[in-house]
Amino acid sequence: MRRTYPRAVCALLLALLMLLNVYAFAEAQCAHRELDEIHDESYTPVSEKEHEKYSWVDYVCKDCGKHFLRTQEVRVNEKHAFENGACAKCGLKQGEVPVTPTPVPEAEATPAPTVRTEIPGERYTSVETDVTGFDGTFKFGAYEQDGNPDNGLEPIEWIILWRRGSTVLAVSRYILDAQPYNSDSGEITWAKSSIRKWLNDEFLNTAFNEEERPYVLNMKRDNPRNASYNTRSGPETYDQVFLLSADEVEKYLGRGKTRITAPTRYALSRGAWESPRGDYRGYGLWWLRTAGASRSNAATVGENGHLHYSGAEATQNNLGVRPVIYINFHYFD
Repeated sequence: MRRTYPRAVCALLLALLMLLNVYAFAEAQCAHRELDEIHDESYTPVSEKEHEKYSWVDYVCKDCGKHFLRTQEVRVNEKHAFENGACAKCGLKQGEVPVTPTPVPEAEATPAPTVRTEIPGERYTSVETDVTGFDGTFKFGAYEQDGNPDNGLEPIEWIILWRRGSTVLAVSRYILDAQPYNSDSGEITWAKSSIRKWLNDEFLNTAFNEEERPYVLNMKRDNPRNASYNTRSGPETYDQVFLLSADEVEKYLGRGKTRITAPTRYALSRGAWESPRGDYRGYGLWWLRTAGASRSNAATVGENGHLHYSGAEATQNNLGVRPVIYINFHYFD
């Protein structure tokens, strides 16, 4: 005669079996055993450290309280390489909590970029620039800036906005000139604007010599609609020198980098407007290539850094120009 058990007993036994399996799994998740350190994805960051030239973060598991290391980008500490009872990578002894890794030697750290703080328009001598840095400045080309043509052109200082390999996107640190967006009234797009023609002809050939011009890249530019007014900004273009779009201002100048800038003395002599009072005294307005509220306007950035999607009349001639380029940094090799 087969012995039968009540359903409640069977259910209880099944529940206990499942509980034992969960406990065993939890132990496997939190145990530090020889080659494997597997944790649940519940991490509490403790501190940042350096290890073999990579940036690591010291974490503690919420379940077991034990520490382990993980890079900021990729989890690389899933396995250790134990030799003679210790990890050849980090020195961790078998069965111990990971120890603090050795910091990168100070001499191997990348130096911070040099940033110049002179008043715009003043003459200055070349300074050492970390051209391999990011979010720094560098000098390339020359343009009249101090308003005294007798002493020659002054080096143009550029702010790095983006970098990939040797290709760098940069905007002039100061307003270099004053130009209307378009010389004629009526509807206009970036592709047909007089300011685009001026940038890729007169400015390009004045600011960069024959040795420098090949390193100013001819790049395709998307010209997205005005995000506030849905105004079309025109077709794609290929430009060596251009203006930022409203989208690019939001992307590159919206987090930590100031949009506020001043016109040079030469730009002022060309009619560039500067704020006469308040906290923004001496700062100016500058054009973007994005269409404004209508296609007879172009978007602008104000002296206070505010992005004006409505823009200004395209024929207005007192707004500043901040040229933008893609440069091949092999020029500095």
